[in-house]
Amino acid sequence: MKRQINFAEAESHGKKRGTRRERFLKEMESLVPWSRLIAAVEPYYPRASADGRLSDLSGCCA
Repeated sequence: MKRQINFAEAESHGKKRGTRRERFLKEMESLVPWSRLIAAVEPYYPRASADGRLSDLSGCCA
């Protein structure tokens, strides 16, 4: 038989505190201008080709 919950339990039932990671990521979403960050990093980020190998192998001895 299920126990009936009281008002305090019902109010807090749908809410959870969140982990440190979740709180950190939520704060980062609001602070970081992601479009500018991606634009700054993208020229240096290696892209994979269709076969899954990195296309930019300038730093590698192939």
